[in-house]
Amino acid sequence: MALKTVLALYSQGTAVDQEDGFIINEPFFGVVDGFSPPYSPTNPKILFNGLSGGEMVRRQIQSVFYSAHPLVPLDQLLLLANDKIRLTQAQYGIYNDNPGLLAGASFVFAKIEQEIIQIIQGGDCLAVWLLSSGEINSTDNQAYAHVTDNLNTIKKLMKRNQGNRRKMWDEFLPILSERRNQDCNRPTEKGYAVLNGDPTVEQYWQTIIVPTEEVEKMILFSDGLIQYEETADMNRLSGNLLQAYSMSGIKDLLDRKRLQEIARSQDSYVSHEEVTAVVIQLR
Repeated sequence: MALKTVLALYSQGTAVDQEDGFIINEPFFGVVDGFSPPYSPTNPKILFNGLSGGEMVRRQIQSVFYSAHPLVPLDQLLLLANDKIRLTQAQYGIYNDNPGLLAGASFVFAKIEQEIIQIIQGGDCLAVWLLSSGEINSTDNQAYAHVTDNLNTIKKLMKRNQGNRRKMWDEFLPILSERRNQDCNRPTEKGYAVLNGDPTVEQYWQTIIVPTEEVEKMILFSDGLIQYEETADMNRLSGNLLQAYSMSGIKDLLDRKRLQEIARSQDSYVSHEEVTAVVIQLR
């Protein structure tokens, strides 16, 4: 179907590696937020042909979707990308038996067809959309409890280490690895779906079907666009995001987030997060 407007926003912030990414290849649209196997100053990151784990994952996902035939089902493409991630990590001796050692990505994808829109989401990349009735809907933040625990631990470790991020990462690495092992593609209270090569991911991702004729606009975005605690109440957040739907409005949200990050820099693992958003006006 003909879409009125599709725009994308990306900001690398102060991230060293480009692990966020977007896909715009009609009828497929998506945002991914890659992550590397846990590393720290005394446990250097694993490189995949010169790429961080999160960069490798992002590129594998993008390669699948930018070469995809439009008739292929969305879930099949996600599983194909997931398998490419599995095979790449296996080449480096990293296997699915311990998710705490894997690279992966949170994700949100929409396949917009004439009759229906299919949304598949995992982790803390999110989607909000406005219906012609005025109703606003959204995906849930699957990873909220898991990531909130991590952010609280980081805050404590940053305080204990007087804001020294290098020391914080050395202490946090085994904690992060163990929590990912417990929750990534796991049926736990804080479990969530990620594309990390584990074929069970489809058991944990969220799938939503919406009639295309009912949708006015949609935003797909990574968690870096807003303060993380705001994603606890997606009903409230969705309304705020859609009020700022225009690209200038999304950029205003990013500017606000950057100011918030400066104020919280002593407690954070990074000065400025990566941010990715795709905004779609259907009619």
